[in-house]
Amino acid sequence: EVKKVLLDIAKEEKTHMGEFQALLLKQDKEQLEELEKGKEEVEELVE
Repeated sequence: EVKKVLLDIAKEEKTHMGEFQALLLKQDKEQLEELEKGKEEVEELVE
């Protein structure tokens, strides 16, 4: 039961993150550049 609820919350938070990211990309000129930097950092860490 707890796992099911937590997985549902996690899924909803992915949606919220997407909404927040879409807003940032639309309103914050630096966001796209920072998003790319973040992707590069993750790639370096998981190589």
